[in-house]
Amino acid sequence: MDSKFTRGTADVKKLIGRRFTDKSVQSDMKMWPFQVIDHPGDDEANRPVIIISDKRVIRYFSPEEISAMILREMKQIAEAYLGTTVRNAVITVPAYFNDSQRQATKEAGMIAGLNVQKIINEPTAAAYAYGLCKAITSGNPNKNVLVFDLGRRTCDVSSICIKKDVLVVESVAGDTHLGGDDFNNKMVTHFAEVFKRKHDIDITGNSKALAKLRKSAEIAKRRLSNMLEVPIEIHRLFDGIHFSSTITRAKFEHLNNEMFRKCIYLVDKCLTDAKMEISDVHDVVLVGGSTRIPRIQELLQEFFNGKQLCKQINPDETVVYGAAVYGAFLAGGTQTIGTVKIGDYPLEIQANAGGNVVLNITVIYGGCCVESISAISLLHHKAWQTFPFSCKYSECLSDNDVFMYIALPLCHV
Repeated sequence: MDSKFTRGTADVKKLIGRRFTDKSVQSDMKMWPFQVIDHPGDDEANRPVIIISDKRVIRYFSPEEISAMILREMKQIAEAYLGTTVRNAVITVPAYFNDSQRQATKEAGMIAGLNVQKIINEPTAAAYAYGLCKAITSGNPNKNVLVFDLGRRTCDVSSICIKKDVLVVESVAGDTHLGGDDFNNKMVTHFAEVFKRKHDIDITGNSKALAKLRKSAEIAKRRLSNMLEVPIEIHRLFDGIHFSSTITRAKFEHLNNEMFRKCIYLVDKCLTDAKMEISDVHDVVLVGGSTRIPRIQELLQEFFNGKQLCKQINPDETVVYGAAVYGAFLAGGTQTIGTVKIGDYPLEIQANAGGNVVLNITVIYGGCCVESISAISLLHHKAWQTFPFSCKYSECLSDNDVFMYIALPLCHV
């Protein structure tokens, strides 16, 4: 059987809604361990199909079918958690998705048994997560937000202009081959060279050894976000030889300096395409796990002249949280209060869920999440309940400052 036949697949987002002959598809196919072919049917010609082998049976799946499997699994997880049937959904897609890709994503939702109420851009969802869609002062009717999304495989930068609560994506820039995996690969190459110097053995052709290095590199990268030096220990890396080494944060930054600079170039390109100056940007929102890298944050702050970054929400969950908030808006299930004045401490907010429910309350100040209060059960005998919260920016506040909060019902109890 062909070595490319496999029981797994990945990167379906790069295939959905595209043609088999697209240059990006042809280029990515060379890097994937699974096989992609042109659809054999005449009616579906020029559509990519993924080959999956399952117990010696070869099966063919469209990208929409694979995406539907993921959505169906998420639907089941949500139903198990909520204890009720989930029918409606809001799905996020990259801002650069064209109409064909968006329609294909909607079809995947339908295959999964979902009523897709809205397809929204990922940067738009990120803005909703931080409440930036409502954080416009009367003196400044327009608000410009830059969303920097650096994940495992891609770097996407989007410029959003908010005009009277309407979010418009002004420009996008990105690289589909710039992300956490690429940073890992630099470390893998470095460790392979260290191993060769120590033992005079080249392991770059051994996939098993490289897989072990790649796993250790991923762990080291994450730990370097909080540590200055990380030890590497791999038992029996190759031919029974144990491998030990260390990598410092400075070395990691040196190895990936060129790619880090490319991220900032994409930010500059996005602003140029939107015809914006650095001073025109009011907020910078971080999305994606790779934005935890300290050097990335330092470069962004340097580029924006020391501006504070919106990073209080878990960057892995920012987009999905924003989609949930937007979905609650569509269902009429959220409350947004913009007149919570600061003066007396401790700070307090009030929420009315109209019954006995669990709320997730996000408190927002200046476009940034300053507190997230989860799993608060409203009492049966109270329609309104007061919740205290803290703010690490308290010393910077004045009596006239205003907070906003979003109360998002999670489930009934």
